[in-house]
Amino acid sequence: MSETVPVISGDAMFWAYDVALAVLFIEAARVGAEEPVDLRPSWWPELEQDLRTHALAGSSSAVLLDDFSEDRRQVLLRCVVEAARRIEARGGVPLAPAGRHWYYGTPAGRIVQGG
Repeated sequence: MSETVPVISGDAMFWAYDVALAVLFIEAARVGAEEPVDLRPSWWPELEQDLRTHALAGSSSAVLLDDFSEDRRQVLLRCVVEAARRIEARGGVPLAPAGRHWYYGTPAGRIVQGG
């Protein structure tokens, strides 16, 4: 069963499903890791580790975007947007027990369709 995790930036907060966020963050880590080493910022390994740590922590740890510097937030955003595009292109993330899929990055937001 999926739980929610708060994602906080300044005074704004929204709830994300922990499993969905984990999948998105793991894919975002892959996106960044695929860039040529000489084009990655020197701090990329720390951001990649942050993404993987949040993916493993699930609902036990809030994602505090203000903890990231502006340049890290920009790289995170770029990687998350590309990750969402890739997940959507693959047809979403199946929920085996419920026979449903989660879709990311659609104009209407997250859409759940019956399987």
